[in-house]
Amino acid sequence: MGEGGGRNRGQRRGSRMTPGPLPDVGDGKDKEKVTKTEQGGDSTFDVNRGTDPETGGIKPGVVRRRETVSEKMTDYLANPTLVNTAQRPAVPATLYSPVHVLSFLSFLLSLALVGTAVYWKDGTAIVAVGAISVASSVIGYASWWQPMLMNRSHTNQVPRGDVVIRTREGAFVLIRCTEEVARELYSGTEECMYYVSEKSYPAYMGIGTVLLMISVVLLGNCNWNSQVFIGASYITLNGLYWAMGLLPRENFWDMSRYKCVDVTPEDAKNAHTTTNPEDQREGAKSYTRTLWYAIRETGKTAWVERSGAAPGTKQWREWLREAHRAARKKQRNWPSVQRKDEIMKSSLAEDRDGIDSDAETDVEVVDMAEQHAPLLEVQPRTMSGRLDASSF
Repeated sequence: MGEGGGRNRGQRRGSRMTPGPLPDVGDGKDKEKVTKTEQGGDSTFDVNRGTDPETGGIKPGVVRRRETVSEKMTDYLANPTLVNTAQRPAVPATLYSPVHVLSFLSFLLSLALVGTAVYWKDGTAIVAVGAISVASSVIGYASWWQPMLMNRSHTNQVPRGDVVIRTREGAFVLIRCTEEVARELYSGTEECMYYVSEKSYPAYMGIGTVLLMISVVLLGNCNWNSQVFIGASYITLNGLYWAMGLLPRENFWDMSRYKCVDVTPEDAKNAHTTTNPEDQREGAKSYTRTLWYAIRETGKTAWVERSGAAPGTKQWREWLREAHRAARKKQRNWPSVQRKDEIMKSSLAEDRDGIDSDAETDVEVVDMAEQHAPLLEVQPRTMSGRLDASSF
């Protein structure tokens, strides 16, 4: 009995080491996957790509072992990254937006025009006003859109998304925000989602154009009273739409999803004015002082060199190194303008001494144009002195 049991165990081991032939898959058109189970895990391969790799045949591509639940949990705890399946956010229009208000007034005006045309028994005016209203609705629906904001594709932890904006007037605006807000409002691309597809848009616009032409022809055959009333109404309505463009943009969009708080320190406010008339350097308004204020709040200087906010000369690089050290040490009263003047004077003195002592040798010519900010890229000229059109 023991011998028979040993024989049976050997057969079981042998049958496990040399599996039988794979199941018939027919004519090979139907895709089928066979899963072999081992003690070390599961392996999946496609029977249409080759033979079983365990039988010593040709490997059907890459055979990967399935991840266990323990391995998945370990990977997630080490780097908790999940795919963000949420829809891209959109900034809607406010409920009492000027566009909504004028649209409602236009609807009431159309009802008033139809009512007066009925009172005057002017059927042509009724059809004309109806055609204009339908044309406006069709064209408005074809142009209906909403702005779509960019969002992050994964939910892993990332650094903050602080943004520094330099205006044309030389001002610096520092926005402290998360990466999500920075991508939605500043670094992400601006896209619009239209409710009408590109193929349907020309059809809607064509229908609206035809209705508009029909209404224009009909308006020429209305009664005099209807023509005056309709003309005055639409002239007034167009004037209101023109005046709507003069209103600030915050009256149109609902920005309640964002919370804006002014966190500017007291010693960084009024950087565009003279804070101390007695101090002609640090108390007077200047671009250098404003740049130091921005560096002091950010604690970084790499963004200055990358954005071209300061010239890329050795003098300014030295000033940026000192400004970075002062910002890291929390020296808020660091004399930025004074240090800039001292560095520039010492550099000019060194260059002058070098030129006087090496008058007969070749010396590097100092280009004063590189002292200007921001950095400008000048297009190269051709041999004839004209701009190369192919470079544009």
